[in-house]
Amino acid sequence: MVDLADFVAALPRGLQEWTGEAGSRLSGGQARRLALARLLISSPDIVLLDEPFSGLDAATAERVRERLQPWLAERTVISFCHEASSAARAGPAYRLEGASLYRLG
Repeated sequence: MVDLADFVAALPRGLQEWTGEAGSRLSGGQARRLALARLLISSPDIVLLDEPFSGLDAATAERVRERLQPWLAERTVISFCHEASSAARAGPAYRLEGASLYRLG
């Protein structure tokens, strides 16, 4: 679902591989996808996402986004992003400027 299967399969120890202190042996995109995998496993009712697709190339980000959408649709999601296009896909979106909150769209 988060496009880590090929990466994990290529690791000498698979899921038992050491990823370094705070994931230091992972790329930014791998670390993001690992965080998303952990989120899926924990299955919370409320999900906070901070730039969840940062560090992913456009094709991978879109693929992961599409796969996660049905799962996220069953939860309360608060997502922080810098791109208005990302916010527009999520449903009700707001922009925070200083101490003011504005609804987008």
